[in-house]
Amino acid sequence: MNLAFVVHRYSPSEGTGGYVVRLVERLAVEHDITVYAAERGVDVPAGVRFVRVPAVRRPASATILTFPLGFALRRKRHDLVHAQGWVTGRADVVTAHIVMRAWLNAIAGSGAPRALGERLVGPAVAANEVDLFKTARTVIAPSRGAAQNILDLGIDAAKVHVVPHGFPQPWYPDQAASRAVLGLPAGPLALFAGDARKNLHVVLEALSLVPETHLVVSSFSDRTYWLDRATRMGVSSRVHWLGAQQFINMALAAADLLVHPTPYDTFGLVIAEAMAAGRPAIATRAAGITELYGQEAGWILPSANASALADAWRSALDPAQRGARGDTARAVAATRPWEAVVATTLAVYGSLR
Repeated sequence: MNLAFVVHRYSPSEGTGGYVVRLVERLAVEHDITVYAAERGVDVPAGVRFVRVPAVRRPASATILTFPLGFALRRKRHDLVHAQGWVTGRADVVTAHIVMRAWLNAIAGSGAPRALGERLVGPAVAANEVDLFKTARTVIAPSRGAAQNILDLGIDAAKVHVVPHGFPQPWYPDQAASRAVLGLPAGPLALFAGDARKNLHVVLEALSLVPETHLVVSSFSDRTYWLDRATRMGVSSRVHWLGAQQFINMALAAADLLVHPTPYDTFGLVIAEAMAAGRPAIATRAAGITELYGQEAGWILPSANASALADAWRSALDPAQRGARGDTARAVAATRPWEAVVATTLAVYGSLR
């Protein structure tokens, strides 16, 4: 099968890009694949074609607006085009890594700061996304919650398929060695990873209520804004900002647990990575991945609330509790390797031929 994957950036360090990397690595063995992207963080596998899409890369809103035209200029004929969200106006398969209307509603009610570009272009992108979902032959939702978000847009239920992402099975380095390399302190340490708008302000407030622990942040968000905020809250001495990491393995190995009280995630790949490392997560029901496990594998909050988060965080300071949930998390992760995702995705492709 001649397949095209379309994504802003082909890289394992990002949720959407990592999804494509993992599918392409496995599908390239038997299929003819072309990857269209504006950038790549790693090389494509042998035999896979990489086509660079011309797009304005900064700010992010400019990429969102210019990428579809750039792809149209480079696009060739393929049996199936698999788009990662609204990266084109026409695709056979779309994976909804985000449902923009649901995200905009969630972030508006979260109290997190909103980027100017998102405020300006978000509604237009949401409208274009609906059109893409309607014209695509099928839409893949990473969770039942995401599928419902899509159905709420008036999309035909017959073409919406729930295919949860997989869990990685990588090697993780030693905790003490990881902390030494990253310059992190001994003692209780939690990790926040990803877009700071996913309630980092709630995490900082909870940190002020749990004085016996430190927080490490791996994020591409504006460190100046967030470290200033941590200073105003009196917790800056316990916040260690790593910035965005190409691979999250070392940060996860250094930490004792993940804090991810997101207002919205169709899945939550960073939680999957934490679970594979045996690091339980404090997450919210807004993360679609929580449909796959229960409280015995982590702490699941109804919503992002600093007091509730702090209570769970204190529980996680108990090595016995943390260890038991971490072991269960790792066991859950082992039940869904990426090979299972590939098999289900191929079945979706096959239904369209």
